[in-house]
Amino acid sequence: MILAQEKRQHEQEPQARKRYIWKIGVLGWGGTMFAVVTWFDWYQAGYSHVPPLPSFLRLTIPNLIIWPIAGYFWGAWTWKQRSKTRV
Repeated sequence: MILAQEKRQHEQEPQARKRYIWKIGVLGWGGTMFAVVTWFDWYQAGYSHVPPLPSFLRLTIPNLIIWPIAGYFWGAWTWKQRSKTRV
């Protein structure tokens, strides 16, 4: 019984890893960082509301690229740390 559970967990691990990285890393951490840093960039540029389109694109596009990628790596790193503690 225990061996069957371990085998099933081992087979499902790549899917669980991918799901964890996307949900926790990219959407959770990367999305939060995108929102906070973008708001801070707008605030530093002197906008208290959504800026005009040229400024919006200049301030938002870099964050939209950087933070999801960083979130992917953060999610992969935390998955690795969790795997170490479970073994």
